[in-house]
Amino acid sequence: MKIYMLNEVWEYENSQEQIDFIVDRIQTFLNQSRVIIEQILIDGEELDGNFTDFLAGHIDGVNKVDIKVVKESEWLTQMLESSTHYISRALPELTKLSDQLYTGLDVNVWSSINDFTEGLQHITILVQSLSGYMLSDGNAGGSEAFLSQLNGNLGQFMNAALDKDHTLMADLLNYEIKPQLEQLLHQLNQIMISEE
Repeated sequence: MKIYMLNEVWEYENSQEQIDFIVDRIQTFLNQSRVIIEQILIDGEELDGNFTDFLAGHIDGVNKVDIKVVKESEWLTQMLESSTHYISRALPELTKLSDQLYTGLDVNVWSSINDFTEGLQHITILVQSLSGYMLSDGNAGGSEAFLSQLNGNLGQFMNAALDKDHTLMADLLNYEIKPQLEQLLHQLNQIMISEE
């Protein structure tokens, strides 16, 4: 099999014994080049899953692996820009949802709650992806603390939803979750400024 990444072309025997070596070499190259995998094409088809697992199950039939990469700095810029845009749009929607919750629960509110929880999943993935760049008071625990607090607030929100306590749900949005997202937006903007 041939592996293409940036200007490199590596050729390997299609054997199970080579898999760990191939994966280690790719990881070393990524670290040294300061790039992140954006896409992996195997014989022209996009890989949708774990590369190592795919090789373990299909090594005999692989001819060409094309690894598309992006510079870490470009990836960070893209993540920060899309994230700040997303959170900036989400904050006014949280205010609307909170206002709706104060008036009661109906089908439209439940739909908005579903959208809200999907949005929080996106934010959780974002924070996990940016964990190496998110610092709080000079230590690297900022992202873990943020996620722990967000998960705690989300748990309370979900319990209030199960109890159909729309006032508590609105209060949690207004006084816990929204300020947390505003703080996250501020932190992301600070990272963007420091990366310029």
